[in-house]
Amino acid sequence: MSQLATDSLELCRRWLDEAGVATTPGIDFDLVRGHHFVRFSYSGRGDDIAEGCRRLAEWVATAR
Repeated sequence: MSQLATDSLELCRRWLDEAGVATTPGIDFDLVRGHHFVRFSYSGRGDDIAEGCRRLAEWVATAR
């Protein structure tokens, strides 16, 4: 994650704003080390999850 953002909250905000993908910053689950991690939910439809993965891959490819 360090090459993409300085902390998980920043990265989650960017993904939501720039890629339209909602994720949860790790700080919601671990106050000490959570800023290093994000969490994903895979409880949706398979094609929605695939679309989210496609969007994130595209974002990563163009974010550098």
